[in-house]
Amino acid sequence: MTHFNILLVDDEIRFADMLAKRLHLRGCDCQVCYSGKEALEILQHKQFFLILLDLHLPDMYGTEVLTRIKARD
Repeated sequence: MTHFNILLVDDEIRFADMLAKRLHLRGCDCQVCYSGKEALEILQHKQFFLILLDLHLPDMYGTEVLTRIKARD
């Protein structure tokens, strides 16, 4: 089985943690964060195969996070 590293960005803490646990049971390495700013900080130091990004975050829209990610990479 191929293992994927995933960044999960969602401000719904219980949902994000539950989804990360479910993905981990299926062999994925999941890192969870709860804001756009936190996601951008993590992405400065680590790359991910997949980013699951909520659109409505407390500090910025997910589309803004995506735009900043694309501008850097």
